[in-house]
Amino acid sequence: MPSKSNNYMRFTSAVICSILFFSACSPKENLTDQLHNVVEKYHNEGFYNGTILIADSTAPLLKEAYGMADFDAKKALDITSTFYMASVSKQFTTMAVMLLKEEGTLTFDDTLSTYFPSFPLWAETVTIRHLLTHTSGIPDYYGLGAAVPGFTNSDVVNVVERIDSLNFAPGEQYEYSNTAYVLLSSIVQQVSGKGFNDFMQENIFKPTGMTSTVAYDETMPERSNPCKGFDADGKEDDYPYFTTGGGGLYSNVEDMYKWHQALQSYKLVSKATMAEAHKPMTLNDGSTSWYGFGWMLDEKNSNRVLHTGTLTSFRTYIERNLENGQVIIMLNNVGKTKRDELLGEIKALMKAGESNH
Repeated sequence: MPSKSNNYMRFTSAVICSILFFSACSPKENLTDQLHNVVEKYHNEGFYNGTILIADSTAPLLKEAYGMADFDAKKALDITSTFYMASVSKQFTTMAVMLLKEEGTLTFDDTLSTYFPSFPLWAETVTIRHLLTHTSGIPDYYGLGAAVPGFTNSDVVNVVERIDSLNFAPGEQYEYSNTAYVLLSSIVQQVSGKGFNDFMQENIFKPTGMTSTVAYDETMPERSNPCKGFDADGKEDDYPYFTTGGGGLYSNVEDMYKWHQALQSYKLVSKATMAEAHKPMTLNDGSTSWYGFGWMLDEKNSNRVLHTGTLTSFRTYIERNLENGQVIIMLNNVGKTKRDELLGEIKALMKAGESNH
């Protein structure tokens, strides 16, 4: 029969082992587990099918794929899967414009008529700055019923040439316009003398190491490991257009993280030029519009910049903290999603993790 002293020693050893086991799990590892569990919960409930990357100031906390890249082919997603980025593409278009501005080949106050002399007279009142900040008054081509499968930038330009008047005077108000960003893409092509994807590869993607990212236009550049879009009923609902500027990019979470790091270190343009992108727009009446150059801004937190993307069944999101370097990247290829609810839980965990340090 074991003695009481032996039992005590075994109990003490067990406690010590437990303490050593739990102390081996750092706060960062615990946070990673918590983040994974909450994303997996949404995935298991049918509300997240995609990839995700969440990072603090030093490294990713979570980088994972959940679900299928192609339900029909039974192909699973992985970290390298590329998604149609939808309107998250806009921040890349603005970078192209900012690069040309720093070169001195255009200014933010150039008028649209400079690049499109065939446009109606209203083009003389619209500037590149208006296009960048969605304050141009140019109607969104989706609202005009012009977008059909195979639609290109040239098709958009032809539609704009037939617009008799703007929705409002430039600078009067904020109204989201994909048309404006297609025109910006066309301006980049005119000024650089290169195709949009060629310009982006040479000046943005290659310098930042974004080897899996392309601007997908009518030239149909090769897409690296692309996933398909599926609606809430499981039917294919893939991206059908060839426009660039307002959308058009295919990318993955690894490349988007490289993008974030390049922006944090001012690898592509100066700090002063980047500040322009994160500055709210002052409207004609002196009021403020909280959209910069390709970034949605937070009125209550100037360090928080973000953008959403939504088209067909693709749902994309990036949120960056300019001060502490945190980033959340969420790429989804199924229309049935609870992005906002999941985001809220992720941010609550991140905030709790900060307070535990």
